[in-house]
Amino acid sequence: VFLRPVLLKFHKDFPNVSLQVRSFDSDQSFNLFENGQVDLILTERPAVTDVVDSFPVMTDSFHLVVKAGHPLAVKSGALRDEFSKYPCFLIKNSAQQRKQVEDFMLRQKINLNIAGEIEDLGTIKDLIERTLAVAFLPGWTIAKELENHAVVALPYGRKVFERTWGLVYSRSRPLNLAESTLLKLCRKRVTEAALK
Repeated sequence: VFLRPVLLKFHKDFPNVSLQVRSFDSDQSFNLFENGQVDLILTERPAVTDVVDSFPVMTDSFHLVVKAGHPLAVKSGALRDEFSKYPCFLIKNSAQQRKQVEDFMLRQKINLNIAGEIEDLGTIKDLIERTLAVAFLPGWTIAKELENHAVVALPYGRKVFERTWGLVYSRSRPLNLAESTLLKLCRKRVTEAALK
């Protein structure tokens, strides 16, 4: 969803550059990066090291969502202790990212009934749409559904869980023209899509 227009424009500007876009969890991505099998990674922004650095692309707020008409959506001011009554699904992430979510929930005293982690976003959306499931998802993944009122974001506290995404590159060489253009196109897409 996010990358499609970026990649279309990039290919028009650089038709001779070979692209391979794959989806991996961040641990797998960094292993491929360290082994020289990929040039760039679009991922949650890592800590800067002697080997890698990153350019920020966007900061994304997570939403606790249910389908319109869900019992939690129709209650005005659903209580946070009611969240655990319903199964909650997360996007499958690395163990480190899962721990960040769990730590945030613990600090905010939010109790969710985590029923599983699923890689396929479409499957999570189907579960929300067809059942009473709850999902904790990045805003960019459900922006259209929020806008169309197909899902409702539940308030889960004053503090919002956020992740900053960045384009990770090797410090051993500067970005080339094509890579710099990809970064600019990603940032432009964030602005156009009204993401942070």
